[in-house]
Amino acid sequence: MIKLNGYWYSHEEVKEALEKKGYTIVFDQYEPDKRGYIQTEWKAIKNGVSKNMQSVAIEEFHKKPPLI
Repeated sequence: MIKLNGYWYSHEEVKEALEKKGYTIVFDQYEPDKRGYIQTEWKAIKNGVSKNMQSVAIEEFHKKPPLI
């Protein structure tokens, strides 16, 4: 779940929205550590730049309130 603009969205909803904006979404899975924990990470790729999907979603969809 990812919180954007005060609302919670599933990874699937965010993934679909970013794909509509031209991002390619990939799932990275790393080797297990000593405790057997497998680290996983969603990446958003656009124009050859790969970033964490959550940080890209915040950049793309975060709306700041207007200054009064």
